[in-house]
Amino acid sequence: MADRYRMSDLAAEDSYNPDAIDWSRLNQPFGELKDTNPVQYRTSTGVEIRPSDINQAIDLGMSFSAGGLKTAPVGKPAILPPAEPSIDQINAIKEAAVGYGRKGWPTAEREVFKTTPEAYAETTALVPQASIEARLPGPLPGEALPNKGRADIIVANRDAIAARIAERLEPMVKAGDERLKFYHTGPVIRGLEQYGGLDTAGANMFMRDWAGQGAATSPRTQTPPNLRNPSYLMYERARGNPLTPERYAAEGNIPGFPMMGMHVDLADKFARGTENALVNPKPTTFRENWSGNLRDVTGDTHNIRSTLYEMDQIQPGSLPRGWFNSDAAFAKYREHGFRAVDAGDIADTLGSKTVNKIPRQSEYLPMTAPWKRAAEQVGIAPAEGQSGGWFSYGDITGLQSPPKTIPNLLNDQVAATAKAAGVSPEQVVEWWAKSKIPLAGFGGAAAMGTLAAQDDYR
Repeated sequence: MADRYRMSDLAAEDSYNPDAIDWSRLNQPFGELKDTNPVQYRTSTGVEIRPSDINQAIDLGMSFSAGGLKTAPVGKPAILPPAEPSIDQINAIKEAAVGYGRKGWPTAEREVFKTTPEAYAETTALVPQASIEARLPGPLPGEALPNKGRADIIVANRDAIAARIAERLEPMVKAGDERLKFYHTGPVIRGLEQYGGLDTAGANMFMRDWAGQGAATSPRTQTPPNLRNPSYLMYERARGNPLTPERYAAEGNIPGFPMMGMHVDLADKFARGTENALVNPKPTTFRENWSGNLRDVTGDTHNIRSTLYEMDQIQPGSLPRGWFNSDAAFAKYREHGFRAVDAGDIADTLGSKTVNKIPRQSEYLPMTAPWKRAAEQVGIAPAEGQSGGWFSYGDITGLQSPPKTIPNLLNDQVAATAKAAGVSPEQVVEWWAKSKIPLAGFGGAAAMGTLAAQDDYR
């Protein structure tokens, strides 16, 4: 019986010889090897599908929140992004705004707002399109234009000026030039829906509020602070501590978000819905365009200078003295032409007439009319024409801003803010959509001029 359990085949009882054991066979399996996860299907492209793949797909489907039946095991909770920005993160964003100042920022490495032709094309379907021309000031029937009728020559030559503008815009239209799409905010609406948790109506409301605050702070302001300020104003209002004219008078500017008293006053009016388009039409129109409504023309300084330039091309030396800030500038123009005059020597503040004790900037519609006609001729929206002209005439009008659209610029600003706060760009969009943070920066070239400055304010 004992022989049955002897291990003499491996080692003698009275002597142990390790060399006699073949250790290489220790882990050798017995019997036939079988694949416990065999290939059950192979696609035409060579992809192998195994039982484990099928089980994983079933688990995924059963776990969907909209009616899933799978109960997840209790385990370590997932690390979720913060629901609210911390005080340290907000302070870091503000500090970054101070650091950026009036400088530009690098282009975003990753977009949260798409900038494809298809994304831009959604704008007119997502954003209500309606002209506000009936609210904008022009001369009343039989009324003379202000400033000794200096704009009469523009009215008389509207169609000729429009034809020249259309000639410049037409190649851009044929090429699908992105510079025509500055105001196309469809990609931002989609981003606010996807990352900000807003529906289309809510995203439009947010963009109109943001655009109104940006339009209010645009006069005499360079691009970087101009496009930081609206998010700061909305952030303060959401906290229940709006930057009112009274608060501004007591506290002054916040570092990184420089504003003038007129900016704060107009931003407060936009927030309360009391802005007056007859008195100051450019910010009102700019708000419409900036929010994606493309049916009117923003008559900013660059637009006005472009119109004057084309008038001079039609009739050299014909611009009246009233369009120049000094006799010296006018004399220089008459001797050397429009392009010899510095942009700052052009008197591009539009004039007003007072009717029933209410000033109306009645030069506004006559000066923007050629642009609306030009846009019709080339088959684009009025704001697209102004956008294309803004960049196309930039070397003549003194524009220094980069050829970027609002979605381009917002991508840069979101990236700068994400870097400062140490979160993802998507998280920044979510917080921005709820006015929980200001934004730190806005992308562009190192030297940037005014986005749409207009030197008059009432």
